Amino acid sequence: MKRLMSRASALLVVNIVTFVLALASNNFSVRAGSQAWEQPPAYKEHVFPPWSHGKNNSAVNKGLSFTVPEVDDMPDFHGDPMKAKLVLYIGGNYYFAVGPLISAFEQEHPTLRGRIFAETLPPGILLAQLKAGGRITVGNMTFTARPDVYAAGKIKVDSLVKAGVLAGSVTSYATNDLTIMIPRNNPASIKSLSDLGRPGVRLSMPNPAWEGVARQIKLSLIKAGGRALEQMVYHIKVLNGQTILTHVHHRQTPLFIMQGLVDAGITWKSEAIFQEQAGHPISYVPIPESLNTTAVYAAAVVKGAAHRRTAGLWLEFLTSPAAQSIFHHYGFKSIGNHSEPVGLRTAPKAAATPIAKVPAGTLGVGDAGFLPPPASAMPSGHLGKMTLLGQHIFVDTQHYAAKYVGNSLNCVNCHLSDGREAYCAPMWAAYVAYPRYQAKAGKVVSLAYRIQECFIYSMNGKAPPATGKTITALLSYCAWLAHNAPTGVILKGRGYKKLPLPALPPSLTRGRKVFLINCMQCHSADGQGKIVNGQHVFPPLWGPHSYNMGAGMHKPAIAAAFIKMNMPFGHGNTLSLQQAWDVAKYVDSHPRPADPRKQMPASAP
Repeated sequence: MKRLMSRASALLVVNIVTFVLALASNNFSVRAGSQAWEQPPAYKEHVFPPWSHGKNNSAVNKGLSFTVPEVDDMPDFHGDPMKAKLVLYIGGNYYFAVGPLISAFEQEHPTLRGRIFAETLPPGILLAQLKAGGRITVGNMTFTARPDVYAAGKIKVDSLVKAGVLAGSVTSYATNDLTIMIPRNNPASIKSLSDLGRPGVRLSMPNPAWEGVARQIKLSLIKAGGRALEQMVYHIKVLNGQTILTHVHHRQTPLFIMQGLVDAGITWKSEAIFQEQAGHPISYVPIPESLNTTAVYAAAVVKGAAHRRTAGLWLEFLTSPAAQSIFHHYGFKSIGNHSEPVGLRTAPKAAATPIAKVPAGTLGVGDAGFLPPPASAMPSGHLGKMTLLGQHIFVDTQHYAAKYVGNSLNCVNCHLSDGREAYCAPMWAAYVAYPRYQAKAGKVVSLAYRIQECFIYSMNGKAPPATGKTITALLSYCAWLAHNAPTGVILKGRGYKKLPLPALPPSLTRGRKVFLINCMQCHSADGQGKIVNGQHVFPPLWGPHSYNMGAGMHKPAIAAAFIKMNMPFGHGNTLSLQQAWDVAKYVDSHPRPADPRKQMPASAP
C-alpha cells in the first residue's frame, strides 16, 4: 500500500511540474461563443481522458468555454446558480472573503439564504462570460448565470459604466496593496523588489494576458530598478524558465510556493495574510509605499440585471461595518470617501520638492551630473495625473498611444530607464535644450515637434496633434524629469555619447559575428526580437516592425553610440569600439520601412 501511495505521489508531482512548465512556455486564449481554450503544442504530448474539453457535452451553445487541462476551476464557483436571486461576478482577488461576506449578508437578509451565486474568476474572463449572456462551459457542464453585480478594479468598472455595460452609480468599498509573497523560511533571502531580479531566484508572477495587476506590478518593478529589473522579471526570466506566469489567476502563486516550485511572487497583501491565517508555510515582504500600487475595488449593477433590488442591497452592504470588518480581517483597507473617483492608483505622491545640487564628482543616472527626481516626487492633482499618463505612454507606447504607432517599438526602447539614462537620449536633457534650431528642418523647432518626429520615424507611425493629450502628457513627463535642471546649457549626458571612428572601417562580416554572439539571444537570429504573450519584449531591429530609414537610429554613428553604452542589455560598455561600429553597420544594412519624408508635404515634421 505504501509503495502504491509513493508511486501515486510521484506521478502527481510529475504531472504538476509538467503542467507548470507548460504554463511557463505557452499561451492560452479564452473566447466567447462555441470556441474553446486553444490547446498549446506542449499538451499534444500528453494523454487526457476522451471527455476533455467538453467532448461529451451536447449543449448547442456552450457560451464561454473555460476548461483547462489539469486545473481545477471549480473553487471559483460559489453557491447554487439554478435558484439564485442574486448573481455576483467578483474579480478573483478576494475569493477567500466571498464566503464570509455572503454569510454576513444572508444574516441581514434571511430570505436570500442559499439563494446567492458568485463567481471569482479573473475580471477579464468574467467580462467575456457577461458578454456571452452569462453562459459558461467547464468540462462537460454548461450552465447560465446572468450577473446582477460586476466587481473589479474601479477603473474597469467605471469604463464599463461609460460603455453602457453596467448601470447606475459605482460603489467603491475597499483598497489593497501589493506585497512580495515568500515561503516562511525565505530560502532565497528576498528582502526587496530588486532581489527578484537576481539570477536563480524562481518567481511566480501574474500573467499579463489575464491579470490587469501585472501592468501595475511592472510599474513597481520599474520604480525599484528601472526597465532592466522589469525586463529581467517579466521577460528574460520568462524565456529562461525562472519566472512562471500564473494561468488561471494569481492565487496559483501560493500553490507554487508551497510546492517548492518558486521562491517568491508578487500578490495582493490580502492574499498573503489569508495564507498566513490558514496556517500555510507562507509569509511576505512589504513593498515600500513609494514603490507600491493601491487597488481600489468597486462594483456596479449590470445593465438589465434580473435582480436589481437585491443587487442594490449588496452594494449597500459592501460599505457596511459588517462587510468592512471582514475586509479588514484579511488586510484590506477602507475608503474614506466611497465616491472617490479613482481606480488602480499609485501610492500617494509627495509634492515635487527642489532637487539639491549634485556635488562635483557625484553622478546621477548613468554618467550625468544632473539627477532627475525620484518616482515618489511625482506631482499630485491634475498635473500628476497627466505626468503619470506621460510615463505610461513612454513605457508602453504600444498600448497608450497605439493609434499613432506603426511598428512594435516603445519610446523606452531607445530612451532606456524610462528616459532617465544618461547618454541614452534622456528626456530631462532634451527638455531644457528646446526650442532650438534644427538644420535639417531649416527652422527653430520645439520639443513637441521633435516628439512628433519620433512618432513618424522611430515609430514609423503618424504625428499626434501638437496640442493633443498624447503630446501634452509626454511633455508633462519630460518637464517633471527635468525639474530644477538648468536651462540654456547642454547638460552632461544629453543625447548619445559621440564615439571616435574605429581603427578599421566597419565590417558587415565582423558585425554579423558580433550580433550572433552578443545580440541574438534577445533579438533572435533574424533580428525580429522576442515575443511573449503576443507582445514584443525585445524589439525588432529591422524589417517592417522596426524603425524606418528616417529615424536617427538608422544612422550608423548614432546606432554605434547607443550600442556601445547600453548593449548587450544590462551589460553596457562591454563591447569594444570596433565591435560597436561593426554591429551597428550590420543592423543598419538590413531592409526596413522607407523614409516617409519623400512622400510628406514640406510643412510636416
